[in-house]
Amino acid sequence: MGRRVPEDHAAEVEQLFRNVAAIVFRFAASVTGGDEERAKDLVQEAFQAIALTWATARDWSVDKKTAWLCRAVINKRIDDFRKTRRLDLTVNMPDDQYSPSAESTVLSKLVIDHCMEVIKKMPPMQQKAAYLKWNREWKTKEIATELGISQSTVRVHLKNARDTLNKEVGKEIIFVDEPDDEDEYRGGGS
Repeated sequence: MGRRVPEDHAAEVEQLFRNVAAIVFRFAASVTGGDEERAKDLVQEAFQAIALTWATARDWSVDKKTAWLCRAVINKRIDDFRKTRRLDLTVNMPDDQYSPSAESTVLSKLVIDHCMEVIKKMPPMQQKAAYLKWNREWKTKEIATELGISQSTVRVHLKNARDTLNKEVGKEIIFVDEPDDEDEYRGGGS
């Protein structure tokens, strides 16, 4: 990144690094399939991103900062794949041919496969909203337009989908409640 971390934030970010870097590194190592060098780079990039938004992040709890850092790692890992691969933006998921995508390597193949199976069993509108939000990273407004429903209805479908995934898949998934269209909460990434 080209921007420098403001001096007045450096000490606080350094303290956060000492407190949670090991957790974020373990997570980063899992999303890189054990590539420790790339995991170290992802951790560094995530901490750089939170440092640059420290005015907002400063008052968050340690758990929220850790979740934000893990989400930043995911976003940056997805960016890695986007640089080398184009995504198919079709709405419908194939029933007979689910092939793991870049996101499969982000968490782990087993967790993603389980998530996809749970999503496939959801009611059709909830399934499509969940797929577009978490697999294709569409914003609520885009999903609402595509599906011909209101944004509040999309949010209800996503909440229900999130609740189902948390119940069925468990703590292996990290959801960070992030406002739509606000990049500062995405931890960098595109």
